[in-house]
Amino acid sequence: MAVPSHQEMLLPILQYLQSGQSEKVRCVAEMIKKHFSLTPEDLAETISNNMPRY
Repeated sequence: MAVPSHQEMLLPILQYLQSGQSEKVRCVAEMIKKHFSLTPEDLAETISNNMPRY
């Protein structure tokens, strides 16, 4: 699966935060990885300036 766009990530992030769970970036990132079943290859993708996409 390709890394989802910002807009695709927004609703799951907002639902996670609304549930009262941790607001720490690391916890939100873990939730996104699991929610979208991101692989190590997905997470290794970069954008045009070689910054990680995720």
